[in-house]
Amino acid sequence: MNCLDDLLVSLPDDLLMMRQLHAVYGEWLLKGFRWDYVVDNVKGARIIFLGEGSTHAELLAMTQEDYNLDMST
Repeated sequence: MNCLDDLLVSLPDDLLMMRQLHAVYGEWLLKGFRWDYVVDNVKGARIIFLGEGSTHAELLAMTQEDYNLDMST
């Protein structure tokens, strides 16, 4: 058994089932006849960790919190 095997054996099951979602804040802009994705360099990117039972509502809440979004408007 190597060090990685030792680590995987010691992790709780819920951590083994976690998945990473890479999110990049920005907007799509139509320039001429071409769509370009323009990254917001201030807000940047995040890695969001989702569990097996994560819901869409939880994903929205995490994203709103991470990016300080006000969804009331």
